[in-house]
Amino acid sequence: MAVQASAKGITVSAKKLKLIVDMVRGKKVEEALTVLKYYPSPSAREVAKVVKAAAANAENNMLLNPKGYVSLVSMPTKALRSSGLGPKRAAEWRA
Repeated sequence: MAVQASAKGITVSAKKLKLIVDMVRGKKVEEALTVLKYYPSPSAREVAKVVKAAAANAENNMLLNPKGYVSLVSMPTKALRSSGLGPKRAAEWRA
């Protein structure tokens, strides 16, 4: 069974996130976090949060080694895709 983690409310496009996710896909958790720490993009911080959450879920829920590999298969399309502000919230801002 795969370990899952997601982030909502990110206002970055899926194309921009895909570049960062492809860079850390298949690496160990510590190595991925090191790469993301020094990557000069604000969206790298969001990807790092999801990687940390997935490692914590692996340790607590699945009793796995949290320092294992990161696969990030569906990350840019599902887990990190942002829908932005919905129509209800945008309607509240109008005068």
